Amino acid sequence: MINSRSKRGFTLIELMIVVVIIGLLAAIAIGRYSKAARRSKLTEAKIVLKSIWTCCQIYYQNYGDYPLNRKDIGRDGYPEIAFDPVSGISRFNYELKEEKHGEDFVIKAKCKKKKEEGYDATIEKLEMRCNKAGEIWIEKDG
Repeated sequence: MINSRSKRGFTLIELMIVVVIIGLLAAIAIGRYSKAARRSKLTEAKIVLKSIWTCCQIYYQNYGDYPLNRKDIGRDGYPEIAFDPVSGISRFNYELKEEKHGEDFVIKAKCKKKKEEGYDATIEKLEMRCNKAGEIWIEKDG
């Protein structure tokens, strides 16, 4: 005679435990992915800032002053690596600026605003800066 217990399948408790375990694993994976994606976006901004800084240094060597207009540096302005390869849309607005009455030259990378194309909520309040010496730091972050 066949045992009737072997035909019943899984209990509701067993299924709930499996669902909870899968949920926990998914939550951990999503959290790690979000952090990695944010780090990659910060690295992208640092690379672009450094490229712009290099172009500005070349401009300074040629003209004796730093450019205050993006059209002054590079063939078509900023390097193409500033753009997201999938969408072709930049995540940041880059700005050249003199501060303290010409004493300091700064390049800023500010994240796009909500209604702008290229807006990314994971870097919503991020602002990075690069000075004359090529030092890059995060000025605002959330």
